Amino acid sequence: MIMTEPIRLVLIDNEKAILEAIASQLESEADLRVVGLATNADDALITILEQRPHLVVLESELPGKSPLDILPTARERVAGLRALFFSSHSSDILVEQALNLNARGYITKDDTNGLNSLIWGIRRIHSGGVYFSQKVDDRIEYDRATDQYKLKKEGNLSCLSERQLSVLRLLAKGRTVKEVAGLLGVTEKSIDSHKYRLMHKLGIRDRVELSRFATREGLVLP
Repeated sequence: MIMTEPIRLVLIDNEKAILEAIASQLESEADLRVVGLATNADDALITILEQRPHLVVLESELPGKSPLDILPTARERVAGLRALFFSSHSSDILVEQALNLNARGYITKDDTNGLNSLIWGIRRIHSGGVYFSQKVDDRIEYDRATDQYKLKKEGNLSCLSERQLSVLRLLAKGRTVKEVAGLLGVTEKSIDSHKYRLMHKLGIRDRVELSRFATREGLVLP
C-alpha cells in the first residue's frame, strides 16, 4: 500500500490554549500533522521558514504586526505554501486583504460545522481547491479575469495599498510612527509618507479620526 505524506500544518493564533486545542483535534486525523505553533506574526514567520509546511492556518487579527504582513515573505521562501484563515473576525476589509494575498480559504470560528469545517477546508485546499464559511462565501465571487475570488462590493478601504493598510492598522492601535517603522522594517520617513497619503485619500485630518475610521471599517477591533 502506498503511504501518502501527511499534510504539514503551521497554526497561528494569539490564544495559546486555542492553538493547543485545535492542534490536538487536527493531530487526531491520520492525514494531518501539526509541525508548528505561533502566537504572533514574527514567531509565525520563523516557524514557517523552519518547518516549511504545506499549509498555514492563520487568525486574521494578532497583537502587533498582522499575519497578513508575513504572508508575502513566507510565500517567497516556501514554495507552494497555501494559506487558510480560521478567524473570529470576518469584516469585509479583512476578507478582502486575505483574498488579495491569494488565501485559498476563510473559515469563521463560529462556523456551524465547527472544527469539521477547518478539517474539510485543509483537505480541500491542499488538493487544489478553495473553502469558505457560508457567511464569507455569500459576500464574495469568482473573477475569471484574474482567476481569484473578490468581494462582490468594494469597501471604503479598497483605495489603499496593502502597505498603507498595514500602517493604518498599527497607527489605529496607538503605535507611534517609530514603532510602526520598527515593526514593518522601514524608515520613519517612509511611515510618515504612508500616513499622510492614506489620510489624504480618506479625507481624514488627525490620528483620533483615523483610529475611529479603522475601527468602524473592521480593520481593528474596538
